[in-house]
Amino acid sequence: MRLIALLALAVSAYGATYYVSGTGSDSNSGLSESAAFRTIQTAANKTLPGDVVYVMNGVYTTCAGCNLLDITRTGTADAWVAYLAYPGHQPRISAGTAWNAIEVHGGASYIEISGFHLQGNRLNVTLAQCTAQAQQTTPDPACNGNGISVDGRQDGANKPHHILIAGNEIYDFPGGGIGTAEADYVTIEDNFVHENAWYSRYGNSGISVYESWNYDSGPAPHTIVQRNRAFDNRSLVPYGNTGQPTDGDGIIIDTSRNNQPGSDNIGAYTGGFLVENNLAVNNGGAGLLAYQSDNITFLNNTVYGNGLVVKYADVFVNQSGSVNVWNNVVESAATGTAANVYGSAGVQFDYNMYWNGPVRQRK
Repeated sequence: MRLIALLALAVSAYGATYYVSGTGSDSNSGLSESAAFRTIQTAANKTLPGDVVYVMNGVYTTCAGCNLLDITRTGTADAWVAYLAYPGHQPRISAGTAWNAIEVHGGASYIEISGFHLQGNRLNVTLAQCTAQAQQTTPDPACNGNGISVDGRQDGANKPHHILIAGNEIYDFPGGGIGTAEADYVTIEDNFVHENAWYSRYGNSGISVYESWNYDSGPAPHTIVQRNRAFDNRSLVPYGNTGQPTDGDGIIIDTSRNNQPGSDNIGAYTGGFLVENNLAVNNGGAGLLAYQSDNITFLNNTVYGNGLVVKYADVFVNQSGSVNVWNNVVESAATGTAANVYGSAGVQFDYNMYWNGPVRQRK
């Protein structure tokens, strides 16, 4: 799907180009490298369809309980808005106690986010601190902050769609690394997502696609997760009333049937998912997990040594349907179960290679 990224850049040639730098000033015009803004949000507040925001070297920080970057201004189908690391630069986002380093919401669509290094607050809190905080009524972003979030749950009928998240490194977030909720046509590719989700009360994961929403009825797959590396994401804080940790998966396709209590009335997702050519290693939950979701293909993934905390199989198909598990390499170094199918129908396994563990199917 890099074609989408190239298309975004091509059409954006007809819009404005804004520059952001660690040595810039928000009183500048932002229209040249020498007159760069200091904050990415200042550029985001000016974007129109077709615009590019180039972010140059620097460390970009945020305030407690805020998002460093709120993306609410939309592109169009032929004029995406792109947030890109300037060529040859490595801008670093230090999220601190933000709820999200970057959040796409308010119906913003046709958005690309590429080339950033995002670090969360995990190293500044402890398991004991966050376990105690999870019992409190008011959640603390210091223990629950996320990396990149695409969230349409508060957007009514105007939810995010056509989003590309590519080539980012996202790590040390006590909440999720990359997460979507009530969005469609999302492509997540070529990201390195590691050491996230450890301390959140919400049972987060490295890459989570949750309660997807139908923008239209176009042919599947709408949602693509490909060529990512998901390492050492795990959930250590007990979730809700379960009294024990859950999730902490490398990649999870979660509840696309949209039938959980409290779910918005958006109907079951029919857009379909392709999860291919990812590397999921040493995560606390499954490497690849489908939960109460349908029309999924897990293809050409390498999955190793997962289930370090919650003892899920490396590939876990749980209460899902129409799932193809094809041509994957799976080694169960931790749990002794390479793949597990529970309460699911229409699951096909073909051309996979397994070490150190059987495939188990239970109705």
